[in-house]
Amino acid sequence: MDFQKAKTVFNWLFEGVNGYKLSFESRNQLGFYDQGLTYGEIFFDTFYKMLEKTQPKEGEVFYDLGSGTGKAVFAAHLLFPFSKTVGIEILPTLYQASKTILEKYEKEVRPKILEKKNQQKIEFILGDFLKIDFSDADVVFANSTCFSQQVIAKLETYFLSLKKGVRIMTLTKKLTNKNFYLFDSLIYKQSWGEATVNFYVKQ
Repeated sequence: MDFQKAKTVFNWLFEGVNGYKLSFESRNQLGFYDQGLTYGEIFFDTFYKMLEKTQPKEGEVFYDLGSGTGKAVFAAHLLFPFSKTVGIEILPTLYQASKTILEKYEKEVRPKILEKKNQQKIEFILGDFLKIDFSDADVVFANSTCFSQQVIAKLETYFLSLKKGVRIMTLTKKLTNKNFYLFDSLIYKQSWGEATVNFYVKQ
């Protein structure tokens, strides 16, 4: 799917979806006040440039850790030839929103696009990404600006178990293990302002 068509589909899917409101309501209902759950969204154009840096290959698998309403997952699916794009989200309200958008996509969009795209899977998982298996990942995105150092340390330990060559994008926070080669670090505009995106490959 070309860029403009993908952007049109993306904007239609998320029309009227207020992730900030859903996140606030979900955290209040559950009593979640962890700063790491602070909500933030990608911009479609910006995320394309970010993901392009990882040079996705046909058949690879993409994961978004803390996927919110699913914007990064759908952008990755629409823009690149991943065999599967997966979002992991701990807040039920946000997870349910992503599932509703997925149902909309499956009903209204997928039947109208090419057969090849029909074989590319989209999946959303409700839970803590530190407790969920994503060992089949080739590209991982973590909107980690508000993650605590403790969470980053646990994530880094998990990343060490991933396959060689996996590319990892972290926002603001950096990985420290020498097994992760920082091949670029650039500033991109996000919904809350500019953030440094660190691009790693596991050696």
